[in-house]
Amino acid sequence: MSTVQETDIGRVGIVPIREVREAYDLLDIIARNGRCYLSLKERNSAVVEDPESWMQLTENNYDMAVRLGLFEGTEEEWIPSLSAASKEAAQLATEQIRECKEATEAAIEVTGKAAGATERLNTLSDNRDKIIDGIWHRYNEETKEYENTGEVANGNVLFAVFGIDRETGLLSMETPRQYTGPDFGMNEKGELILLI
Repeated sequence: MSTVQETDIGRVGIVPIREVREAYDLLDIIARNGRCYLSLKERNSAVVEDPESWMQLTENNYDMAVRLGLFEGTEEEWIPSLSAASKEAAQLATEQIRECKEATEAAIEVTGKAAGATERLNTLSDNRDKIIDGIWHRYNEETKEYENTGEVANGNVLFAVFGIDRETGLLSMETPRQYTGPDFGMNEKGELILLI
């Protein structure tokens, strides 16, 4: 015969219950709709919304969104709103991806143009005008050869000088004898024009 006697004095620890039952015992914990509830009485068959029978221990995402002021509406409206927000976010992301792609393509195009301009500047810098047999020659980018400009390279800067006779009001142009630059004239409106 045993000298120790055991007496069941009641539950003092919580017990998670995973299956659905008709009734729950005191301190049973159940999960419903993303929330956890603690049973406050024996043979508890009340709905979880009954505060006399159940204590809500945790919030679900809907509860937090409402509490934080991020959502106004019923719990039934919550899930469809998430779907709509997800669609909007996906559309926005798709639009931003398209805009990024367009910006990248534009940047590639501009970079290509800049590279072409840089190459042209380097070519012209490497092939400056030069004097051959006393005549200025200019580099032709298309033929990749120097061409005779017809301008005599005598060390003097050759340019046209304009003057107005104050008594007659006539415009005159003076040039050195070796000048091979453009000629100028007047049109019927009295405007100075370049003659090519």
